Amino acid sequence: MTSDVWPTRRAPPVRAAPPARAGERRAAPALPSESLSRLNSHGVQLEQALLYDFDLAGRRLRLWKRRGESYEHVLMKALGFAMYAAEFPRLEVEPDAGLRYTPDLLARREGEDFSGRRFLFWGECGTTSLRKINWLLKHADLERLVLFKMAQSTSTLARELRASVELRYRAGGRLRVVSFAREVVKYAAERRVGRVPESWYTEIVV
Repeated sequence: MTSDVWPTRRAPPVRAAPPARAGERRAAPALPSESLSRLNSHGVQLEQALLYDFDLAGRRLRLWKRRGESYEHVLMKALGFAMYAAEFPRLEVEPDAGLRYTPDLLARREGEDFSGRRFLFWGECGTTSLRKINWLLKHADLERLVLFKMAQSTSTLARELRASVELRYRAGGRLRVVSFAREVVKYAAERRVGRVPESWYTEIVV
């Protein structure tokens, strides 16, 4: 359950320094440096906040950053959502799929639509083991599996995947890799992304 109220911190009371003793020379208080005066900059906020508000493809999305999770991982989920929300209007973030694994992004087929596989789209962000990828393609009954990476060579990963995953499980564009440029952290600093330009990522079909 999320709340729209952000926690606030109460500033400690300001106490005046005691008067200087006779003959004592006291250094003037140091002015805050430029770096200290920017403690509320985007960089600090992105690293310390636990809940992020995104405006993605015209929809508001609130994402939690768990303990130990990097902001880049949160951002990949957000950008993946922005990329595929139009194609999959029922796209969800980290829902319970009722399987061994929980997806970062998931689009289910309509409840009364039995014309294809159960899941139209499954997205995995960050590190994903080859064992997990193979299991999903073999057992998860999904039409498309997209692996989202940050500043990673898609060609190298594609070679590894082609050597590990049988062609019959990835045929028809079923397995894809999207690698975001490192600069997307800066491009999306305001957390408002109407669409993800092609210059922000590299995509390859495995």
